[in-house]
Amino acid sequence: MKPTIQRLDWDSDFLGLTVGKLILRRMESLSDSDFLKKSSNFDLIYIFSEDRLDDSLITLVDRKVVLVRENNKKDSNCDIPLVKIRLFDPITDNFEKLLKLGLQSGLYSRFNKDPNFQDGVYNKLYTLWIEKLVSDSNSQVWVINYNSDMVGFIGFSVIDQQYADIILVGIDENFRGQGYGNKLLNYVLSKISYLGINKVQVTTQLDNFPAMGLYQRNDFKIKNITNIYHFWKK
Repeated sequence: MKPTIQRLDWDSDFLGLTVGKLILRRMESLSDSDFLKKSSNFDLIYIFSEDRLDDSLITLVDRKVVLVRENNKKDSNCDIPLVKIRLFDPITDNFEKLLKLGLQSGLYSRFNKDPNFQDGVYNKLYTLWIEKLVSDSNSQVWVINYNSDMVGFIGFSVIDQQYADIILVGIDENFRGQGYGNKLLNYVLSKISYLGINKVQVTTQLDNFPAMGLYQRNDFKIKNITNIYHFWKK
C-alpha cells in the first residue's frame, strides 16, 4: 500500500496554504511520478522519514530527535547567589520577556530555517505555543531569575499521568554556557518526580548541539530520529 498525503487543517488555516503530511516508514522511498501526481493539490507538504532521502524535489529542514529518561530526581535545589527558580506567574510576570526567551529557543526550528515561509510565521507559531503552555492546566512553566531578571525557562506538559513532555527550553543568549540550563533542568526534573511522573521526554533538533549536550549530560537517551523534509509547489 502506497503512503498517502494527509491534509493538515490547522496548518493550512494558520499558514493560509494547503498543507499536507506524508509519513514514510523505514525502507519506503519517494516515487517522483506518483508523488508529483498526489501533491498537485497541495502548496506545502511535510515529509517525515526514518531514512535519509535523496531527492531534488524536497529539502531537508530538520532532523528531529526524541530523547527519554527514567526520572527519579529528588531534592534538587538552587543555591547560587542571586539566582532563584520559581513557577511563572501569568498575572504578575512579564509575558513579553518569556516570549523573547521562547523565540530565542527555536532558532533551529524548521519554521525558522526554511526561507520559504513568510516573515513572521515563526514568531506567530512560537507565540501560540508559549501562550498555550502558560494557559494549559496540564502544563507548568518554571523560570530561572538572576538578580530578579528572568534569564531562562522550561515548560512541560503532563501526558495522561504517564510521562512529562518538555515542550520548550530557553536560556537568554547572554547567560548561556554558565550552567543555568543545567541547574534549571535538574530542578524541574525534581518537581516532575514529585508529581509521581517517572518518565520524561523531550524533542529537539539533532543539529542543536547545545540542547543535545544538555540532555545527554543529564541521562537522556535517544529514542528515535526522524528526518523532516519540505516540498513546496513551484
